[in-house]
Amino acid sequence: KQLGRIGAKTIIYFEVITTVAIILGITLANVFQPGAGVDMSQLATVDISKYQSTTEAVQSSSHGIMGTILSLVPTNIVASMAKGEMLPIIFFSVLFGLGLSSLPATHREPLVTVFRSISETMFKVTHMVMRYAPVGVFALIAVTVAN
Repeated sequence: KQLGRIGAKTIIYFEVITTVAIILGITLANVFQPGAGVDMSQLATVDISKYQSTTEAVQSSSHGIMGTILSLVPTNIVASMAKGEMLPIIFFSVLFGLGLSSLPATHREPLVTVFRSISETMFKVTHMVMRYAPVGVFALIAVTVAN
């Protein structure tokens, strides 16, 4: 029950933050009016063919509430993780957690132990990287100064 509440709060938080970002973007676009003062006669000479595939991809995707609901369910969770699609990952994690919590403790505990070990390992790796990050930054600055 608690996991379901956490999952619902996570999805609601994600949607609220996305909505705030959209409102902020639209407001800033109206205030600063990007593109104002651009000479439109120069645009006819620019090759925009490389942008057509992106435009077609954006136009073909649904942007409504139904599109958001359909995009919740990942077709392939590994592909969603590789692409960094947060909403399907969160949805899958909540469902996986609900399924895991419904298992008896004898079946659940080994998997929980594996996940805790993976989590601790990732924290250790992050700690090692952060420990040596100043050395890397120093080396980058040294190369830049030397050039």
